[in-house]
Amino acid sequence: ICPACGYREQAPDADGFCRPCAERRVVERYLENQGRAAAARNAAWRERTARARTAAQAPDHLRERQHYSRLRRAVRPRRPPWPSADPWELGAEALATINRLREMAVSQDALAALEDLAELVRWLAWGPDPEGER
Repeated sequence: ICPACGYREQAPDADGFCRPCAERRVVERYLENQGRAAAARNAAWRERTARARTAAQAPDHLRERQHYSRLRRAVRPRRPPWPSADPWELGAEALATINRLREMAVSQDALAALEDLAELVRWLAWGPDPEGER
C-alpha cells in the first residue's frame, strides 16, 4: 500500500509509493527546488543592483538620465554615417538640401525657419569653439 495515498499497491522494486504518487512527488520536489533557486537568484540580483538603484532614484540623477536619453533618441539618425564621415561634408550636404527647400518655400516665415535650420547645421558641423567664444 502506498504511504502517500494509502490505496494503490506498489511494485516490489519501487520506493514504496505508487506510480502516480511517485510522479507527483518528483514534480513537487522539482518545483520546490526551482522555487528556492529562483529566490536565490532574485536575492542576488537585488543585492547586486541595490547600490545602482538607490543612486538612480535620486530625483536630479533620474531627471538628467531621462533628459539625456530623450536627447539621444531625438538626434539618433535612421542609419549612422560611414566611419570616416567628415562633419563638414555632412554639414555641406545638409546645407545643400536646405537650399533646395529654400527654393520651394513660399512664405517669409518658412525662409526664416530654413535660415535658422541652416545655422544650426553649421554649428553641428563646425563643433564648439575651442576658445569658448561665439
